[in-house]
Amino acid sequence: VLYGCTNNKIFIFDYFSSKYYKTFLNHHKIKEKRKNCLVNTLSINKKGNFFVSGCLHGTLKLWKWKNLENPKKIKLKGKILKIRWTKECDFILAITSFHNVHVILPENFSIKKSLRGHSGQITEFKPFNNYRNIITTSLDNSIKIWNLVSGKIINSIFCKFPVVSFDMDKESKLLATAHSFTTNLGFWKILIYKEEKKEKNNCFKEENGTIIKIKTRKNGSKKKKPFSKKI
Repeated sequence: VLYGCTNNKIFIFDYFSSKYYKTFLNHHKIKEKRKNCLVNTLSINKKGNFFVSGCLHGTLKLWKWKNLENPKKIKLKGKILKIRWTKECDFILAITSFHNVHVILPENFSIKKSLRGHSGQITEFKPFNNYRNIITTSLDNSIKIWNLVSGKIINSIFCKFPVVSFDMDKESKLLATAHSFTTNLGFWKILIYKEEKKEKNNCFKEENGTIIKIKTRKNGSKKKKPFSKKI
């Protein structure tokens, strides 16, 4: 089954029979709202039996393709610009015109976490490192690495020109970025360091004529920045 949206309609196409299984208008049943609404992004799950759609009114809907009558829905602030249903780790990422990234659980179709930190429109996003981290780029000229568990920014770097798109290699160690107002490409080495646990060693000291056992810690190595630019 193939899914698509165009001309304010959602299409479900049966690939084997070469026929449209279903064609229906956007998220609204009222004609007046249909004129001002646009379904502009779709994403499907790994098995292909569910899909989500987002519109410019900020409505995100979860559909089951064999039963399209009562979809679940979430109302987000701002226009929904892009959604992505991750394949290996079952959750949904959605970016809005309010410069936020929302992490949504499909089981109960609720927002688990919202990532806030960009001051301009988010142009691209991609999870990596076994879906523990996510990279986002924005028209505010920044590239940010996030921790998806805590929702905090690990590091942020600002470029001379805004990043409009990017891609990573298979091992998620090299990042290539394309920018507005220039034909040059940026190449970045991604370094994610795990927090090293400080080792505890036992030693002794003398206090008031008595030898007692104490615990000391060795200083861990300094953390390096996650971004290292290469030309």
